[in-house]
Amino acid sequence: HTLSDAKWDQLVYRLNGICRVLEPAGQRLLLEFHPNTATDTVEATVRLLQAINHPACRINFDVLHVIESKADPVEAYFRLASYVDHLHLKTVANAEQFAVFEPTNVYAASGSREGMVPLFEGIVDYKRFFEDVSTHLDHSTASLEWFGPDPDKRLSEDRRLIVQALERVPVLSR
Repeated sequence: HTLSDAKWDQLVYRLNGICRVLEPAGQRLLLEFHPNTATDTVEATVRLLQAINHPACRINFDVLHVIESKADPVEAYFRLASYVDHLHLKTVANAEQFAVFEPTNVYAASGSREGMVPLFEGIVDYKRFFEDVSTHLDHSTASLEWFGPDPDKRLSEDRRLIVQALERVPVLSR
């Protein structure tokens, strides 16, 4: 909403150009759902994707940032599902701690890690999310983001819990 029409047109033109370069090489451009960008709400993301209008332009669906935008992650996922190539998974203990993942903090060696919690212990209801979207994850990949202590152990445990959540979902016959 802060981009001028000229900047918007320039953004769309450049992203479309990037997609035209990537597609012949079998690559895609993933736009991350992220605060303070042209993809910071579901509506803004749909608008940008439709304006770019290229099959190589896809979404890195960041579940926490969707919640930060005040959208329901399951509803947002289904609205964007035809564009989603990747799930980006992380969480915080409460909504007042979203800032822990701001780039100026999270990428700083001395940045705070206050509020980062394991995936199934934060404000994102990942159990519900995976139960509700699991049958639509056929081609999606996922990444876990963790900057806290003991990353190997944390990521291994979160991965185990994701697999466990997905195994509980009944398989529908096709």
